[in-house]
Amino acid sequence: MKVNMYIIFFLLWSISVKIEEHCHVNLAGFGRIGRLVLRIATFRDDIEVVAVNDPFIDSKYMAYMLKYDSTHGPFKGTIWVVNESTLEINGKHIKVTSQMYISGLRLVNNFFYICTCKMSFYLF
Repeated sequence: MKVNMYIIFFLLWSISVKIEEHCHVNLAGFGRIGRLVLRIATFRDDIEVVAVNDPFIDSKYMAYMLKYDSTHGPFKGTIWVVNESTLEINGKHIKVTSQMYISGLRLVNNFFYICTCKMSFYLF
C-alpha cells in the first residue's frame, strides 16, 4: 500500500496520535524529508522503518547524512554501517536498497507502508 508522505509525516509529528498496531514502513527516498521521517520514527515505539530505498545514495553516505544533518542538527542516536545493504540505527537493523522503481520493493522487503519522500515520483 502506498501512503502519502504527509499522512505519515503527520502521524510521526503528532504526540497524541499513537498507531494501534506496530507499523512497518519502507522509505522511498533519503533526502531532507526522508531523513526527517527516519529520525522521528527511530524514537517512536509504534513505527519501525524496516528499509530505506534510494537509487543514488549508498549506505555509508546515508549514515553520514543522517549523523551530520546540517538542517536539523546532529543525530542524537547511534548509527553504524553493518555492510553495504544494512544500517544499524539505535540497535535496529534497517535494510538499504537502491531500486529505481518502487514496484520491486514488495519482493525485496517485508513492510506494510511505503512512504514516498521524493519530489520526483518513481514509476510503478
